[in-house]
Amino acid sequence: MKDQSMYQSILDSINKVAVLFNRDKLDHLVEHIGEARYVLLGEASHGTSEYYTIRAKLTKQLIMEKGIRFIAVEGDWPSCYTLNRYVKGYEGAGANAEDAMRDFTRWPTWMWANHEIRELAEWLRSYNKGKSEEEKVGFYGIDVYSLWESMDEILKYLSSTRSTDDLDAAKRAFACFEPHHRNEQSYGISASLYGEGCEDEIISLLRRLQDRWKVLIPKIGRRHLVPR
Repeated sequence: MKDQSMYQSILDSINKVAVLFNRDKLDHLVEHIGEARYVLLGEASHGTSEYYTIRAKLTKQLIMEKGIRFIAVEGDWPSCYTLNRYVKGYEGAGANAEDAMRDFTRWPTWMWANHEIRELAEWLRSYNKGKSEEEKVGFYGIDVYSLWESMDEILKYLSSTRSTDDLDAAKRAFACFEPHHRNEQSYGISASLYGEGCEDEIISLLRRLQDRWKVLIPKIGRRHLVPR
């Protein structure tokens, strides 16, 4: 009886604050968000069309009514950044959203390369059209599982800057990973069990690039550093 009374007390407490969810009317949720700078929508399904649809609808409403401009998802940074370039209207990012989603190749591809995200991306591109860089809404990935893809992007970027010294430094640092043949598990075992990681090489490279940017930013200005 004691346990039953405790459970009933918990249910009563939940009922006092719970709000009936209506997927067609999200105004109450948006109003409850108030002036919060960060809104966490969460992911309870990992794949249902219904959840992705509702989340996209709520995201659009937050953008239009609350001025949200930064969408951060549980996705790999490099592949999400390709889609980000597309929704912001940058050149060379793909002819359409489906083309811009071509970099979502790591399993499970359906996590982000799906119909609902494609529709959201097209809406974002249309919304961003004609807006200043500061007003545009971006789409970014916060996952860092894409070890090899991230290294590829760094090399690609440094090649585009024609900074031979920085490019050579990056190649030397990344050579530490070559024995693992793009196998995350192999590298993880080597680093965690045998202390044979590449942390020192990467930190040294990062500091080198950061020092270089500290010199460049005052000279060319922040606006010119926006990746195209």
